[in-house]
Amino acid sequence: MTGKQYIVALIFAVWALPHTISAQKYFKVLDATSVSWSGGMRQSGTGTTYYIKAVLLTNQKVTFSDIWIGKEYGVPRAASATYTDGRSLSKGDTVLISYSSIHHYEPSPNAQEPPKPVYKSPPYPIRGEALLGFTAGKGTKYRSIEKFRSLPPLNYP
Repeated sequence: MTGKQYIVALIFAVWALPHTISAQKYFKVLDATSVSWSGGMRQSGTGTTYYIKAVLLTNQKVTFSDIWIGKEYGVPRAASATYTDGRSLSKGDTVLISYSSIHHYEPSPNAQEPPKPVYKSPPYPIRGEALLGFTAGKGTKYRSIEKFRSLPPLNYP
């Protein structure tokens, strides 16, 4: 590592530490898994779905807005972000955050084209395998996901 790279890494570490500590007070990651899948037919495609199971540590409304996995950017889905009667989840409730990355897709002649990938730079270099962006209170915060536990692949018929 050159002197310049060392200084950049040090500046990043000093900047990132308070942001990571701040993000940890909103939710605790219980598990992070990934599963590769194949749709069975060529036009069904192949991909990987990532799941993050977390427990909320705050009564503030938490909204998961961005995810970066490696160089890929996406918008995660949060199952059970609210109760069926509209109440927001609160401290102690569990939420399942998911994101599907499509690796290969051949649309059938009548199928709609999938949305074009959107590229958005992460706010800082990713530590671990992913970076999860969320809002709680004021502003967007970020939480690193160190490692996804790989589950056996799913091959749909």
